[in-house]
Amino acid sequence: MEYIRIGHVMKPFGLDGTFKVFSMTDFPKQRLRVGNTLSFYNERTGERRDFVVERARIQKTEYYLKVQGIDTPEQADLLRNLFIEIDKDSAPLPKGFIRFEDMKGCTVVDEEDKPLGTVIDVKDTGTLNIVCKKDDGTTFYVPYVKKVFVLDINIETKIIKIHVIPGLL
Repeated sequence: MEYIRIGHVMKPFGLDGTFKVFSMTDFPKQRLRVGNTLSFYNERTGERRDFVVERARIQKTEYYLKVQGIDTPEQADLLRNLFIEIDKDSAPLPKGFIRFEDMKGCTVVDEEDKPLGTVIDVKDTGTLNIVCKKDDGTTFYVPYVKKVFVLDINIETKIIKIHVIPGLL
C-alpha cells in the first residue's frame, strides 16, 4: 500500500480527544471526511496506526478531528507531531491535478528539451519551489509558477519542461 501525506497533528483541542490538524492537502473536505480511515505515521520510529474519523470540523483555515478510540486530551496528545496519511488508491485526484510527491524523480528540461537535472523535492519556502539536483551534485530551485517558469509537467513520461531565465541555474 502506498500512502500520501495529507496532514500533521498539532495539539489536543478540548476534552473529548479532538485535536487540531495542519492540512497538507488541497482537498481537506474529501480526505478528512467522517468515516475515512486515516493512517497516523511516526516518522522517527516508523510506527503507523490507523483510525476512523468520527468527527471533522473546518473553521476558516483550521481543521479539527476526532477519531474513534481517542477520547481524552491525553490520548490526543500522544498523536502530536504525527503525520496523517491516506492510502493513495483511495484518494483520486480531479482531472488536471498532480501530486507534488509524483514529481520526485522527474527529469527537468529546458525549452529545447536539454536535460538540466532531476527533481528531488518540492518545498514551500514562502512560495512553492521545485528542488532539482544537477549531474554535478549542485541544486537549483524552480519557482512553481505555471506558464511562467513551469511550462509543462508530464508525470507519465517523468519530464518537467521549464523556462530558464538568467541566474536561475
